[in-house]
Amino acid sequence: MSVGLRERKKQQTREAIIRAGLDLFERDGYQATTVSQIADAAEISRGTLFSYFPSKEDILFHDHEETADEIAAALDSRPPGQSALDAVFTYVLDNLEQIDERARRRRQLVAEDRQLLAAYRARNAAIAEVIALAVADDLGVGFGDVRPQLTAAVMASAFNATEEHRLASHDAQSREEVTARLEVMMKFLRAGLDAIR
Repeated sequence: MSVGLRERKKQQTREAIIRAGLDLFERDGYQATTVSQIADAAEISRGTLFSYFPSKEDILFHDHEETADEIAAALDSRPPGQSALDAVFTYVLDNLEQIDERARRRRQLVAEDRQLLAAYRARNAAIAEVIALAVADDLGVGFGDVRPQLTAAVMASAFNATEEHRLASHDAQSREEVTARLEVMMKFLRAGLDAIR
């Protein structure tokens, strides 16, 4: 089997697990759904499922680790002189279309379960830490300094609020509308960072 075919089959299996998990979470509830049920629905063994996802929670939040890695890569590869804030802003603009029906479905599940909401916030905090490290570098201070942590936390909250607004909206929003809203948010963030610099 060629590497290309092997990778495609792995991706198909991963997608089948995610699809089965979301369908069962919606139908039966997240807490009531078992890993065995997801494996059966995806037509794989439990062992195979665990080789893709260490836990049921990882299925629901399947894209968080990837997002953190992508943001870290965007920060590492930013051109000289570009701030961490602007690098993350560019990443968000470049990935606006990634908010899809799966994100809407997950949002509904998280809204109905306090445990999942806590897990969602914890995973977002891990993304904020990636941003805080880059902001600390911009400011020439240590990671323990409160300013990078504060900036990253506010930035992550602002992006989350924007995403929530988009997902909750019943009206289609143009890219221009979303970009304009993000620009206002970034103006606020830049001013705040300048004030505490």
